[in-house]
Amino acid sequence: MLGAINNINAKSWNLSSAVLILNSFFIALALSTIAFLLDTSPNMKYLLLLFISSISLVLFGHLIMIYKFNFMIFLIKKITFFYFKIDFIKKEKFQLVAKYKFDFITFIAWVCFLIGFVFPTLLAVIYNDYRTTLFQLSFIFNSIGTLLTIVVTDKKASFLSDIENPNQKEIEAIINYLSNILINRLYATSVVLLFVFISFLLL
Repeated sequence: MLGAINNINAKSWNLSSAVLILNSFFIALALSTIAFLLDTSPNMKYLLLLFISSISLVLFGHLIMIYKFNFMIFLIKKITFFYFKIDFIKKEKFQLVAKYKFDFITFIAWVCFLIGFVFPTLLAVIYNDYRTTLFQLSFIFNSIGTLLTIVVTDKKASFLSDIENPNQKEIEAIINYLSNILINRLYATSVVLLFVFISFLLL
Protein backbone atom coordinates (compact mmCIF):
# COMPACT_ATOMS: atom_id res chain seq x y z
CA MET A 1 0.00 0.00 0.00
CA LEU A 2 2.76 2.43 0.92
CA GLY A 3 4.62 1.38 -2.23
CA ALA A 4 1.61 2.34 -4.36
CA ILE A 5 1.02 5.66 -2.62
CA ASN A 6 4.72 6.62 -2.70
CA ASN A 7 5.34 5.31 -6.27
CA ILE A 8 7.85 2.65 -5.24
CA ASN A 9 5.93 -0.45 -6.34
CA ALA A 10 8.96 -2.51 -7.41
CA LYS A 11 10.91 -1.68 -4.26
CA SER A 12 7.97 -2.40 -1.97
CA TRP A 13 7.42 -5.73 -3.77
CA ASN A 14 11.07 -6.63 -3.19
CA LEU A 15 10.83 -5.70 0.50
CA SER A 16 7.61 -7.68 0.96
CA SER A 17 9.28 -10.70 -0.68
CA ALA A 18 12.17 -10.41 1.78
CA VAL A 19 9.72 -10.25 4.70
CA LEU A 20 7.83 -13.28 3.34
CA ILE A 21 11.06 -15.29 3.25
CA LEU A 22 11.69 -14.36 6.89
CA ASN A 23 8.09 -15.25 7.68
CA SER A 24 8.49 -18.65 5.98
CA PHE A 25 11.48 -19.37 8.23
CA PHE A 26 9.42 -18.77 11.36
CA ILE A 27 6.54 -20.86 9.99
CA ALA A 28 8.96 -23.73 9.38
CA LEU A 29 10.32 -23.27 12.92
CA ALA A 30 6.78 -23.28 14.37
CA LEU A 31 5.82 -26.44 12.46
CA SER A 32 9.02 -28.18 13.56
CA THR A 33 8.30 -27.25 17.19
CA ILE A 34 4.74 -28.58 16.96
CA ALA A 35 6.01 -31.79 15.30
CA PHE A 36 8.54 -32.23 18.13
CA LEU A 37 5.77 -31.83 20.73
CA LEU A 38 3.65 -34.40 18.89
CA ASP A 39 6.53 -36.88 18.96
CA THR A 40 7.55 -36.32 22.57
CA SER A 41 4.46 -35.26 24.55
CA PRO A 42 1.24 -35.31 22.50
CA ASN A 43 -0.89 -33.66 25.18
CA MET A 44 -4.08 -32.17 23.68
CA LYS A 45 -4.68 -29.63 26.43
CA TYR A 46 -1.10 -28.38 26.39
CA LEU A 47 -1.17 -27.96 22.60
CA LEU A 48 -4.51 -26.13 22.73
CA LEU A 49 -3.05 -23.73 25.31
CA LEU A 50 -0.12 -23.17 22.96
CA PHE A 51 -2.51 -22.39 20.10
CA ILE A 52 -4.65 -20.09 22.26
CA SER A 53 -1.53 -18.11 23.19
CA SER A 54 -0.26 -17.97 19.60
CA ILE A 55 -3.58 -17.01 18.00
CA SER A 56 -4.13 -14.39 20.72
CA LEU A 57 -0.83 -12.81 19.65
CA VAL A 58 -2.04 -12.80 16.03
CA LEU A 59 -5.29 -11.14 17.17
CA PHE A 60 -3.36 -8.58 19.20
CA GLY A 61 -1.11 -7.86 16.20
CA HIS A 62 -4.10 -7.15 13.96
CA LEU A 63 -5.62 -4.87 16.60
CA ILE A 64 -2.35 -2.90 16.68
CA MET A 65 -2.31 -2.67 12.86
CA ILE A 66 -5.88 -1.33 12.87
CA TYR A 67 -5.87 1.01 15.86
CA LYS A 68 -2.19 2.07 15.75
CA PHE A 69 -1.93 2.21 11.99
CA ASN A 70 0.34 5.24 11.76
CA PHE A 71 2.72 3.64 14.26
CA MET A 72 2.91 0.60 11.95
CA ILE A 73 3.68 2.91 9.03
CA PHE A 74 6.45 4.45 11.13
CA LEU A 75 7.92 0.96 11.66
CA ILE A 76 7.65 0.17 7.94
CA LYS A 77 9.38 3.47 7.19
CA LYS A 78 12.28 2.47 9.48
CA ILE A 79 12.48 -1.03 7.97
CA THR A 80 12.46 0.46 4.46
CA PHE A 81 15.30 2.80 5.34
CA PHE A 82 17.28 -0.03 6.94
CA TYR A 83 16.76 -2.30 3.92
CA PHE A 84 17.32 0.17 1.08
CA LYS A 85 19.50 2.74 2.94
CA ILE A 86 17.26 5.45 1.43
CA ASP A 87 14.09 6.99 2.83
CA PHE A 88 11.45 6.31 0.15
CA ILE A 89 8.37 6.81 2.34
CA LYS A 90 7.19 10.41 2.01
CA LYS A 91 3.43 10.13 2.52
CA GLU A 92 2.99 8.51 5.90
CA LYS A 93 -0.08 9.87 7.73
CA PHE A 94 -3.36 8.07 7.04
CA GLN A 95 -6.70 7.26 8.61
CA LEU A 96 -7.16 3.53 8.19
CA VAL A 97 -10.68 2.17 8.56
CA ALA A 98 -13.22 3.53 6.08
CA LYS A 99 -16.25 1.60 4.78
CA TYR A 100 -16.25 -2.01 5.94
CA LYS A 101 -17.34 -4.80 3.62
CA PHE A 102 -17.28 -8.50 4.45
CA ASP A 103 -14.81 -10.28 2.14
CA PHE A 104 -15.53 -14.01 2.11
CA ILE A 105 -12.32 -14.94 0.24
CA THR A 106 -10.03 -12.99 2.58
CA PHE A 107 -11.89 -14.45 5.57
CA ILE A 108 -11.62 -18.06 4.37
CA ALA A 109 -7.99 -17.66 3.26
CA TRP A 110 -6.97 -16.44 6.72
CA VAL A 111 -8.99 -19.18 8.44
CA CYS A 112 -7.09 -21.71 6.29
CA PHE A 113 -3.73 -20.23 7.31
CA LEU A 114 -4.58 -20.44 11.03
CA ILE A 115 -6.51 -23.71 11.04
CA GLY A 116 -3.64 -25.24 9.06
CA PHE A 117 -1.66 -25.23 12.31
CA VAL A 118 -4.48 -26.28 14.62
CA PHE A 119 -6.62 -28.92 12.87
CA PRO A 120 -3.84 -31.28 11.64
CA THR A 121 -2.17 -31.11 15.06
CA LEU A 122 -5.37 -32.08 16.89
CA LEU A 123 -5.94 -34.98 14.49
CA ALA A 124 -2.33 -36.09 14.99
CA VAL A 125 -2.88 -36.19 18.76
CA ILE A 126 -6.11 -38.18 18.43
CA TYR A 127 -4.67 -40.61 15.87
CA ASN A 128 -1.11 -40.56 17.09
CA ASP A 129 0.01 -43.61 15.11
CA TYR A 130 -0.67 -41.63 11.91
CA ARG A 131 0.68 -38.30 13.18
CA THR A 132 3.23 -37.86 10.37
CA THR A 133 0.59 -38.31 7.65
CA LEU A 134 -2.01 -36.16 9.38
CA PHE A 135 0.44 -33.37 10.18
CA GLN A 136 1.13 -32.95 6.46
CA LEU A 137 -2.44 -31.63 6.12
CA SER A 138 -1.06 -28.32 7.39
CA PHE A 139 0.58 -27.77 4.00
CA ILE A 140 -2.75 -28.42 2.22
CA PHE A 141 -4.51 -25.77 4.30
CA ASN A 142 -1.59 -23.40 3.80
CA SER A 143 -1.69 -23.98 0.03
CA ILE A 144 -5.43 -23.22 -0.10
CA GLY A 145 -4.92 -20.01 1.86
CA THR A 146 -1.98 -19.01 -0.34
CA LEU A 147 -3.89 -19.76 -3.55
CA LEU A 148 -6.92 -17.69 -2.49
CA THR A 149 -4.69 -14.83 -1.34
CA ILE A 150 -2.64 -14.69 -4.54
CA VAL A 151 -5.35 -15.16 -7.16
CA VAL A 152 -8.01 -13.01 -5.46
CA THR A 153 -6.78 -10.71 -2.67
CA ASP A 154 -3.32 -9.87 -4.05
CA LYS A 155 -4.68 -9.67 -7.60
CA LYS A 156 -7.13 -6.94 -6.64
CA ALA A 157 -4.47 -5.20 -4.56
CA SER A 158 -2.11 -5.22 -7.57
CA PHE A 159 -4.70 -3.40 -9.71
CA LEU A 160 -5.14 -0.76 -7.02
CA SER A 161 -1.43 -0.37 -6.35
CA ASP A 162 -0.33 -0.22 -9.99
CA ILE A 163 -1.68 3.31 -10.45
CA GLU A 164 1.08 5.85 -11.09
CA ASN A 165 0.85 9.00 -8.97
CA PRO A 166 -2.55 8.11 -7.43
CA ASN A 167 -4.89 10.99 -6.60
CA GLN A 168 -6.65 11.38 -3.25
CA LYS A 169 -9.65 9.27 -4.30
CA GLU A 170 -7.39 6.46 -5.52
CA ILE A 171 -5.35 6.62 -2.31
CA GLU A 172 -8.57 6.32 -0.30
CA ALA A 173 -9.55 3.25 -2.37
CA ILE A 174 -6.18 1.63 -1.58
CA ILE A 175 -6.50 2.38 2.14
CA ASN A 176 -10.12 1.21 2.18
CA TYR A 177 -9.16 -2.12 0.61
CA LEU A 178 -6.32 -2.60 3.10
CA SER A 179 -8.76 -1.76 5.92
CA ASN A 180 -11.13 -4.47 4.77
CA ILE A 181 -8.34 -7.04 4.51
CA LEU A 182 -7.18 -6.31 8.06
CA ILE A 183 -10.70 -6.33 9.54
CA ASN A 184 -11.71 -9.55 7.77
CA ARG A 185 -8.51 -11.18 9.00
CA LEU A 186 -9.28 -9.90 12.50
CA TYR A 187 -12.71 -11.54 12.36
CA ALA A 188 -11.24 -14.78 10.98
CA THR A 189 -8.66 -14.83 13.78
CA SER A 190 -11.42 -14.28 16.36
CA VAL A 191 -13.46 -17.19 14.96
CA VAL A 192 -10.50 -19.59 15.01
CA LEU A 193 -9.52 -18.45 18.53
CA LEU A 194 -13.09 -19.04 19.71
CA PHE A 195 -13.04 -22.54 18.16
CA VAL A 196 -9.76 -23.42 19.89
CA PHE A 197 -10.92 -21.96 23.21
CA ILE A 198 -14.20 -23.94 23.12
CA SER A 199 -12.24 -27.09 22.25
CA PHE A 200 -10.02 -26.46 25.29
CA LEU A 201 -13.05 -26.03 27.56
CA LEU A 202 -14.66 -29.22 26.29
CA LEU A 203 -11.65 -31.35 27.21
